[in-house]
Parts: sequence; C-alpha cells; structure tokens
Amino acid sequence: LALTNAMLCHNQSDWFRYDPVAGEWHAYGSVSTASRTLRRRYFLVEKAKDANIVGIVVGTLTIAGYLEALGALRRVLAKAGKKSYTFVMGRITPEKLANYPEVEVFVLISCPQLALLDSRDFYAPVITPYEAVLAFVPNKEWTGEYNIGFGALLGLGSEESEEENGGGD
Repeated sequence: LALTNAMLCHNQSDWFRYDPVAGEWHAYGSVSTASRTLRRRYFLVEKAKDANIVGIVVGTLTIAGYLEALGALRRVLAKAGKKSYTFVMGRITPEKLANYPEVEVFVLISCPQLALLDSRDFYAPVITPYEAVLAFVPNKEWTGEYNIGFGALLGLGSEESEEENGGGD
C-alpha cells in the first residue's frame, strides 16, 4: 500500500525494482499502472461532486493535524452546501459504512498509509481529503499532482482565513 501511495504521488516517474540474486534492475509497474489507479480515483472525485450528504470518517485520533483537517473539511462542505456527518471508527469496513445508506460519499481522515482504500466493496465511494478538495472546492482542478496527506485541506484553511480578513497583502 505504501508503494502504491508513492507511485500515485510521483506518477510521472518510472519505477524499478532490484533483484539482488540476479544483480539486475527490472521495471516495476509503470506509468500506466499508476494512471489506471489515478483514473479510478478521478472517477470517484467526479462521483463525489454529485453527493449531497457526505460522511467524514475519522479513522484515527492519534495522527497530528486531524482536528485541523476535520475543521477545514467541515468548512469546505458547508461552503459547498453539503450536509455532513462525522464518524469516528477504528477499522473501516464495508459493513460498518453500509449502516449509513443515506451517505453518498465518505471522506476518510486517517494516516496517509491507510487513506487510500479500494472502495469497490463499499456501498458508497471512500475518498481522501485531497480528493474532497478537488470535488467540493469550486474552480479547483486536478493537475496530475496527487497528495495523500492533509496538506490540501490545511493549506486551504489558511487561504480562506486570508480571504475573510481582506486578503493576505
């Protein structure tokens, strides 16, 4: 999972693995492997744009910055006119999230290594905070860059504060 996260974040790079027995380098995955995953994630972002009810799932309470990310995400959703519910769960499973059928998309706030779930088994899509910013912030477009942390949300919070206070200059 950590390798997948790294490949997504550095999706323009070629990846290799080293075979110490043979003493050779081999291509590992490819840009097409990463781009297939990115296309799937982009599809989830587009699907999230249509959601009216969003579940914010806090997957851990020990990661630094989760409260700030939660607050920033709530502000983004309120500004976008979305209704949101917040859930705190240890381990995220399709069965647990299926108990909330009114929720159309879930945003998972957790450590970056666990944030990327393959949500095919889930009743509703599960996206990352970065994908939530792409889905719910107007005029925010995906540039090919991918982020698995809270950076997009936390940076957004400071931009909104500057706007509310009359700009940063």
